[in-house]
Amino acid sequence: MRSKYYLSIILFIFVLGSLNEVEAGHFLFPPVPTKPPKPPKPIRPTSSPLGPPEKNNNNYGTPVNGDRPNWVERSAHLLTNILRIDPQGYKKMFFTGGETIPNVLVKDGSYRPTHPLYYRRDLDKSALFHSEDMASTPCFQHSSCNGTDTDTRLRDFYIGCGDPNQDDSSYGENIIKGMKSAKDTINYWICEKWPIGYGNCVSDGNNDGHRSNILNSGFYSLGMASVLSKADSLVYWTQDFDSLVCPMDIASLPIHSGSHIISDDKSTCSFGVTFYTDKNSITSVMGKIYINYVTPSTEEPFVFDLTLKLGSATKGVYFYDTSNYSNNDSYYFEFTVIEDSKTLTYRYPENGFLRLISDSNSKEPSWIN
Repeated sequence: MRSKYYLSIILFIFVLGSLNEVEAGHFLFPPVPTKPPKPPKPIRPTSSPLGPPEKNNNNYGTPVNGDRPNWVERSAHLLTNILRIDPQGYKKMFFTGGETIPNVLVKDGSYRPTHPLYYRRDLDKSALFHSEDMASTPCFQHSSCNGTDTDTRLRDFYIGCGDPNQDDSSYGENIIKGMKSAKDTINYWICEKWPIGYGNCVSDGNNDGHRSNILNSGFYSLGMASVLSKADSLVYWTQDFDSLVCPMDIASLPIHSGSHIISDDKSTCSFGVTFYTDKNSITSVMGKIYINYVTPSTEEPFVFDLTLKLGSATKGVYFYDTSNYSNNDSYYFEFTVIEDSKTLTYRYPENGFLRLISDSNSKEPSWIN
């Protein structure tokens, strides 16, 4: 029997010094305990009314629904995974205004490092549907604006990943409106209040449902959507999580996410990518980024080494930072690993190139062939 769900919405929170209204809410099925549960193994669907589950076909990181996700959603996916891999490292690098807050993301506390999340195409559809619904109606709630409950909305999008009514997976949802950048959005969900600062953020385990969702080790996948409303000029965000990995053939890929993050003053660009695997047989990991790379004859200066900044070599986040960047630069990440004396190569995205875009509201494709 499906568990009852709990719903909490934080309303009427205003950004200090701004007229833009910011609201946020989190939703989880089943409820998140103070300490995230032991992560289950990815669930393989056993039946589907539409045939076997879909396959990735070596296309992970490429668009999933039209030109989605856009670059700011890719950036939010990366930041989510950085937070999961190294909560304290994220706090020092990205939790601007809250780097020294002692009761948030406490070392050896409630939230320990955990595995990153794969991007899931059906969760992308669910998140996009809900953000567009909230932005166009407008409304701000976890249920659809017409009253359809969250449980029905989410599971109606599970077609292609097994039985859409299956009860084996657990899911969660974060929503917010008013934030424009990926970093501010993730940081609001961590703090639960705005502006970020000592004495303003809620403590770990103290009504921190958004933080609990993002750091729940029982989740393995997510989808995200940010939509600018023509009705009130606010950006509506939805972040959907699930414990199921779909398609199943991405579950062995060590690269979960990669994107670029523009500094607040736009003086620098950080290209970041996660490399995460439980394989103890890997003895060497080397990462590179290819920027505006065309042919091997033009290798220099288009290929740059990635630097491990957070986590460990096999469970870490790698970066290339530069002040020399331009809109529409194309790039991809590549890792060469040695496993059991064999050399293996992994690429993200698996095909094509990501595009460097700096406008958070840009509708231009974030990926090109």
